[in-house]
Amino acid sequence: MFEFLKIVVSAAIKKSDVKISSDIEVIVNKLLSLDLFEVDKNTARKEVKLLKQSICNIDGKFAAIIYNALTGIFAKTNEKSRQETFEHLMDACYEEILYNFELQNGGEFMKKPNFNIQVKLLLPLVKFELLLKYVENNNNSNEVKKLINNIQQYFNYPRLNQEDIYVIIKNKIGINKEFNLISYKMVPLDVKNGVLGDYFKLFINLEDEQLIFFAKFLSCTTEIMKSVLKLGPSKKEEFFYMVFVPKVKELGYGDLLDFAPNCYFSRVDDVIVLDDMTQEGFIGSTLNSKLNYEALKVTVEKIAKFHACGFILEENLKQSGQSLYQNYKEYLQEVIFVPESPLFKATVPRNEKIFMYLTTKKFPEVCAKYSEDILKEKYANGWRLFTEKLHKSETFKNVICHGDLHVGNMLFNYKSGNTALIDFQILRYCPPAHDLLLFLYCTTFKETFDTYHNELIAYYYSELTKHLGKFNFEIENILPKEEFYQSIDYMKSQCILQAFFYNLIHMIEPKKREEILEDEENYKKYIANEYGGVDLGWEDETYRRVIKGLMELVLELCDDGHI
Repeated sequence: MFEFLKIVVSAAIKKSDVKISSDIEVIVNKLLSLDLFEVDKNTARKEVKLLKQSICNIDGKFAAIIYNALTGIFAKTNEKSRQETFEHLMDACYEEILYNFELQNGGEFMKKPNFNIQVKLLLPLVKFELLLKYVENNNNSNEVKKLINNIQQYFNYPRLNQEDIYVIIKNKIGINKEFNLISYKMVPLDVKNGVLGDYFKLFINLEDEQLIFFAKFLSCTTEIMKSVLKLGPSKKEEFFYMVFVPKVKELGYGDLLDFAPNCYFSRVDDVIVLDDMTQEGFIGSTLNSKLNYEALKVTVEKIAKFHACGFILEENLKQSGQSLYQNYKEYLQEVIFVPESPLFKATVPRNEKIFMYLTTKKFPEVCAKYSEDILKEKYANGWRLFTEKLHKSETFKNVICHGDLHVGNMLFNYKSGNTALIDFQILRYCPPAHDLLLFLYCTTFKETFDTYHNELIAYYYSELTKHLGKFNFEIENILPKEEFYQSIDYMKSQCILQAFFYNLIHMIEPKKREEILEDEENYKKYIANEYGGVDLGWEDETYRRVIKGLMELVLELCDDGHI
């Protein structure tokens, strides 16, 4: 059956007269008039109007070809066969497009993420057309009822297609295990520590069990965050879950992967579906939280496991003269601190002014030994070094780093004393000291850092040694202790300045912070008032304590000649 369907796909793609002629709004209005669905008709019409706009905006070069292939598949299959084969048919469809329209003719390469988005958008149109055809032919078979139910689910939760749900289920229970999907629903979550997503619980009801997942949909409400999204954080996270993690498993090092949730579905610039870690007792913390020693220690151990995976992959690639950076450079480029980006231009110079505001108006006693001119010069030099140190080092050993290890990107199980790292959207290739120090500076009060940082840095190295040694890798051949501690000293200024940059807004009370970041007008006001964020957080004693501690750390950088 699958081979026959591949022939159907190939034939559909090769048609020369392909075009999308249907008006989706007209079709849906006809279907809604028949009362086939339990929906608010106005809401359904609005959703379809948005879908139509999205279809009009996609790359027309291949949209009609994909549409024709989908039409051919739905004409020759039923719901059961699509449940079993649809994902593989889409892979075959993509390969056929490459062969027939691009690689053969020297055309432009169509990337798989673009293909996947087009499939997502065109699927509802194909279903609407097929259902209307059935209705007009007075077909009321059981298969038509299944199609109605499929479309009903789309109206209920238009951010996922039922075909996506099939993939999620297979990746959870196993691709060869049969299942009967009864229903699914998405429930929005109120907790939101990130600025690039909408969070949901996804409940999937099978005939014999219920599966529960966490789903994150990319969504930006401000222009500046949309500019960040264009730089590619989503493809980094897909690389982590769909390339990095499988390669670690393939090499036999899967025992190291308990530092992160499992992933069951990903579509670049759209959605990622993970384990719902709350089912295992994990909870998140607000961005303005700080960690105690126990939480710091267990998280340091997980960071060491993550880095061990990267080092092991690197060592395996070295055997064939390759490297992680050489093979995956596309996914390891900077997306936040890019000097020519709108985010960098809008926030980093502003950050320097805030620093001077704090030194002169809020904490004049902290930096009293330096003149304003010298402080400006040192701070500017610190940021120049900052962007240099985020790149691949030519001096120190590099590894794939998380790049964004603040408390909002961790989940904690306080009963079992466990931690999970999440949100791998800012991956970098740089010395591992970047992750370790950024984590410690971002998640502690200065007093806690001063008390435990030497112990925790040593603990990281001992854990990294242990995890590498378990698989017969000698750490002295990978990251000698002397080099490691030299890299700690080297990365210190970058991590302190990044922690300062983050905490200026992370330490603002969560609801106030969300009002700034999720509303375009509020964000413009925030940017226009250079000191508005500081003044907003200043009434909170914890905010003042954290910022003062970071100011003192910056002063130490000045004293030690780091900046």
